[in-house]
Amino acid sequence: VEYLIVVKTGDCDGAGTKSNVSLKMFGTEEKETNDIQLIELDSVNEKPFQTGCTNRFKISAPNIGKPQKIIIKHDGKDTTGWFIDYVEISRNDFLCRFLANRWLTVMYNIELETDVAQEESLDSPCYIQIHGTQTSTPKLFLTPDDKTTFSKGSIDKFSVTSNNVGEVQFHVNKCLGPIKGGKSLFVELVPETQPSSADQYKIIVKTANVKRAGTDADIELIVRGTTQIEKFSLKSSTKDKNVKQNNLFQQGNADEFISGHTDMGQV
Repeated sequence: VEYLIVVKTGDCDGAGTKSNVSLKMFGTEEKETNDIQLIELDSVNEKPFQTGCTNRFKISAPNIGKPQKIIIKHDGKDTTGWFIDYVEISRNDFLCRFLANRWLTVMYNIELETDVAQEESLDSPCYIQIHGTQTSTPKLFLTPDDKTTFSKGSIDKFSVTSNNVGEVQFHVNKCLGPIKGGKSLFVELVPETQPSSADQYKIIVKTANVKRAGTDADIELIVRGTTQIEKFSLKSSTKDKNVKQNNLFQQGNADEFISGHTDMGQV
């Protein structure tokens, strides 16, 4: 019998695929089809499985009744993966939709440790974005299991699926929150490296002269060069060692720091 298959690819960046896609249907009374490659497009000159596109296929398969479940997969020819939104299967006497809303590609296992300096559990949205040698993932939101997630000293583990970014470079943007006044706090994490030779960098940080602009928190600075990326604490790098740390980053101040780090080339 003939089935009409409709496949919707997601709208997120890099959602499309050039891989070969196949479908297997499971019906009533333990009936099932073989893997059927989706290659016969209902519309001529249409490119299948592109970002945001809805593609229609006509296939012939044994009569399995109304499909109860399906397996849809790709052969990995396109290594960046595929984000599938949904699949619809119809005949004259039925139409059924199978929601996917997920990547068919790589599982990332993520472990986050919250510092003991954390005062309260984080209650704002938290996401991770993974950058690799080929591409980057979209924002992957990390859903807390309970109220102890992201709390003082906790170690939280997450498993998320997304596109294959190639070799991971560990340049990660993470929302720390809480979010106030429409602003959010971010930190970029990079692999720890051992400096091979030291250069001195002079850093001047000017805190705005507006009410409550200052902070008592330590500030971490990431310096990007043509050959290296380094991250260091500013409070431990003050030029004047007699300056009290709680006097740094105060309203209207210009604080000066000196840091000896690996020669990173042109910054």
